[in-house]
Amino acid sequence: PPETPLWLASPNSALRSMLHALDVDASAFEGGYRCVNAPGITCTVAEMMAGLERHGGDPGLVTFQPDPAVAAIVGSWPYEFDTAKAARMGFPAADSIDETIRAHVEDELGGIVGGEA
Repeated sequence: PPETPLWLASPNSALRSMLHALDVDASAFEGGYRCVNAPGITCTVAEMMAGLERHGGDPGLVTFQPDPAVAAIVGSWPYEFDTAKAARMGFPAADSIDETIRAHVEDELGGIVGGEA
């Protein structure tokens, strides 16, 4: 459903986090525990669709067909993570949904939305 929240990180955000992690000194990991939740955003499907529309996408191309099996799987995924440790370690903030869409349009679609130049 459109109100379903999801935890996302754009490819660019994920790459920035991985590159940053390469340079993090081992002493920055609190208590020797070397796990950290990289930055991301919580975004609903409706917010994603609104972002697509703001960048020239056609929300009319999306239909919602309830599927209880898929809803049970996706509904079990966590959609919020504590990234305070990552922030203390200097990890860069995650891209917004608008920046994620803009980068996709530029990088993957050559700046063209909907087949129009």
